[in-house]
Amino acid sequence: MSLHSSIRTSTLKILRESLTQQMPPGERQQFYLWGTSPENPLQDEFIQIIGAQQIINLSSHLLDSLVDSYQWDRLAQYVGLINTYFIYEIVSDDLGIGLSTISPHDPTVIRKREILSTFNKAMGQKLKGNPTETTQLLQPIFEPCQTISSFAQSMSLPKYQAQLASYIQQKPTANAHNIEFGIWSVLTANIEACVSVVNEISSLNVGPIVREGFINRYRDVSESLRAGIGLSQRELINIGTHTVSVIPVLAYFTGVLIESLYPQPKIKAIIDDGFLLDALTNAATIVRLFNDVGMLLTLPSARRTSLLHGIWKYYQSHPDKGQSVTTLIQNYAEQDKLFTRLHKDIIYGEFNVCLQNLNYTESIEYGLSLLGENLAYYTQLLRQTQNYLRETLATIEVQLGDGRVSQLITNFVQFHEQLYANRYNSQIGEYVA
Repeated sequence: MSLHSSIRTSTLKILRESLTQQMPPGERQQFYLWGTSPENPLQDEFIQIIGAQQIINLSSHLLDSLVDSYQWDRLAQYVGLINTYFIYEIVSDDLGIGLSTISPHDPTVIRKREILSTFNKAMGQKLKGNPTETTQLLQPIFEPCQTISSFAQSMSLPKYQAQLASYIQQKPTANAHNIEFGIWSVLTANIEACVSVVNEISSLNVGPIVREGFINRYRDVSESLRAGIGLSQRELINIGTHTVSVIPVLAYFTGVLIESLYPQPKIKAIIDDGFLLDALTNAATIVRLFNDVGMLLTLPSARRTSLLHGIWKYYQSHPDKGQSVTTLIQNYAEQDKLFTRLHKDIIYGEFNVCLQNLNYTESIEYGLSLLGENLAYYTQLLRQTQNYLRETLATIEVQLGDGRVSQLITNFVQFHEQLYANRYNSQIGEYVA
């Protein structure tokens, strides 16, 4: 059996255990249990649309060269635990679709903001040790959640509908509405699964970094919901760096590798000296930048200037395509793959460090000038951060006498850089798009 097969087996096993133990009983729970079982004739497609297959692929890619085959079963247990959390997290992430909108008074936007804010607050409380039952903390959003279609919030609505139709055919007494609108159960399981991940490695030296990393993530996701005019580029990237959850995830895998599977006593010194957190923060910043802006950040200054000029010429010949600067970018992006990350976040109304301050300008000319400033700033930041990361990883490798941590972080960053070079709606570019 390959590492990939071991991780897939473990992930599905732990996911099904979590569905039984951590998700409140109900229609959504039964739908997931059916979907991930051989009883579902479309099982592989189900595993794909809930994000499990992409997550399994990522974890296999990251770890395959770092762990000996005799350790695969132990490793797969750790990976299955955090992958289960990721699967739920995709659903809560999808709630953020449409919230970076200029229509803050839209009742649906207000409702989703309230749901996410309550969820983020509850997650933080549980991670800090609040003994209150998760279901009780989330009780205020039980009814609002019943008005939100989690299928419509995802980027896979037709695929979910096909799965639901197949399920109803087999289980004619099932309530389709309760399944589609059963997001509250997923949010509950999401919190429980995250707490399980943190508790699993709480005794390790990396434990505090993992816990604080997740706490900071959910705090800053709430901050991103309120991020508006007046925030600087630095403030926006500070928020964005934490919301991608790179810091706690890579800290978790570092602990698994260097404290559990291949104990390296020097890891404590690397943590105490701040080298590990610096490396994880730099990696998170790089991933956030590629997530939001993509390959535009790799272009030389002259090429960026040429692109902006091309957008302006496009506007002059297609003035109907530019009701706002973001609408103009959205329409122009249809013909240029380089803009795929901006294109996605405009269409789905998601937080984006390069777009956030463009939402508040009515001038196309000024908006394009501001876009140029953003691209120049974030391009320089990317280069600086990449240099800092290389230097920090070299220091960690020398001090540990072990290259696994450096390779893990390098693999993670390179995976996302390659991923975000593709169109977000292509199969290769759809992982946590």
